[in-house]
Amino acid sequence: MHRISVSSNDVRIPDPEPGQAVLVTRYGADNVRAVIVHPEDFAWLEVIVDAYRARSRPLELELTADDLEAHAATDRDDEPWDELDDVPGTEPAAV
Repeated sequence: MHRISVSSNDVRIPDPEPGQAVLVTRYGADNVRAVIVHPEDFAWLEVIVDAYRARSRPLELELTADDLEAHAATDRDDEPWDELDDVPGTEPAAV
């Protein structure tokens, strides 16, 4: 997250409590110009943003070798579907 520091002598802001976000508005409540959060909450948000950016894609979207093999087996027109019977984890569910 890009940071810009402003001296407390240059602005008048309230002291937010942990877990509280102070919305600074202009020309009515719908026009939020800034958000002031407690330093502990800001540190927590930075950890979340860094973790999100460090991850190239969510774990739920990563494919295992078995997933890739099963997908490749279904993409081939020249081989029968029963090839999936040999791929671990693709057994039919018990009824």
